[in-house]
Amino acid sequence: MKRIVIAGGGYAGIMAANRLAAQSKKEGYSITLINASETFVERIRDHQAGAGQPLPRMSVRELLRAPVAFLHDRIESIDAVGKTVGTQSGFVPYDALIYAPGSEGRPSFAAENSYCIGAPGEADRLRRALVSAKGSVVVLGAGLTGIETSTELAEARPDLSITVVHAGNLDREYSQKGANHLRKVFRRLQIRLLEDTRIQAIRPSSVLLADGRTLPADMTIQSGGLFGSPLARISGLPVNDRDQLLVDETLMVPDHDGLFGAGDAIALPEGYGFMRMGCVTAMPLGAHAAGSVTQYLAGEKRRAFRFGFPGRSISLGRNDGLIQFTDSFDGPVERVITGRSAAFIKEQVCRYTVRMLRLERTTGWKVFRWPQGQLQTAN
Repeated sequence: MKRIVIAGGGYAGIMAANRLAAQSKKEGYSITLINASETFVERIRDHQAGAGQPLPRMSVRELLRAPVAFLHDRIESIDAVGKTVGTQSGFVPYDALIYAPGSEGRPSFAAENSYCIGAPGEADRLRRALVSAKGSVVVLGAGLTGIETSTELAEARPDLSITVVHAGNLDREYSQKGANHLRKVFRRLQIRLLEDTRIQAIRPSSVLLADGRTLPADMTIQSGGLFGSPLARISGLPVNDRDQLLVDETLMVPDHDGLFGAGDAIALPEGYGFMRMGCVTAMPLGAHAAGSVTQYLAGEKRRAFRFGFPGRSISLGRNDGLIQFTDSFDGPVERVITGRSAAFIKEQVCRYTVRMLRLERTTGWKVFRWPQGQLQTAN
């Protein structure tokens, strides 16, 4: 019996587990998925949860195909030489491991009344704080998380004065049509947007900008980007400056036999270009990692991962949105869908992710597909 362990129960981990489960009887696999929480977290809805919207809860178990064993435990270390995963309750040996603990937001500033969307438990913490919140809110960053959080919050709490401080510029990050629509929505929701502006410090009731100006801030929301789980770094595994595990084009860690990775917690070779974190990449990576593990255990040649970005789907409150089409490398092209149509598409994208996990669980078929694009490894 070949022992496969999957570290993490997010989009990538569950997709990988279900792909492998469909082959377990034929190949003789024993599959264990380890996750610290019994609840599956829809990370793409963090902005909705933070704004106080009630969302359905799903367990990790209900998304897993038999005979995957679910171990509710916290992983503390990985011994890549001894091929064991150390948890709070003991050690789990493996013949192949898929590292998929996901990503986390990390605050750039430590301050009271500051919330970091993307960090564990922070969406719920923000939701509770908003019950009694009043005055001014400053959102740090206008990436996808910052945009979705600020617009969701402005729609749910029009009594709050919201300012978004962005070190970048929408004109450099979106097509002209896309940037224009985002600014139009910000004006409609009375969100103040400061671009090409950096924050120096967060004070008890204000934010100090790098140019010396101050902004009133009864609450701050930090959305400055995602980092891989620190587990790989703690375990002495090769990582980049964002704590992402370094893998090759087949998703195996070089010089670490039987260790694979998938999802936000890994970084592909440079030839792949920028790989934005999110379920848009996590689910394809999870599916491909399952295939690589199967090929590895069978002694077959592993195939290189291929992927191309189709676009960005952004919710702007419940009744507006932006679908920004892109090239394979996530560069914006001058084609967008906006308004209610975009909001509808965004909601369908969110539902599609869970629907695919469920379909792969119930059917055992490889129903999930993704655009292959033009991404190639550097040779």
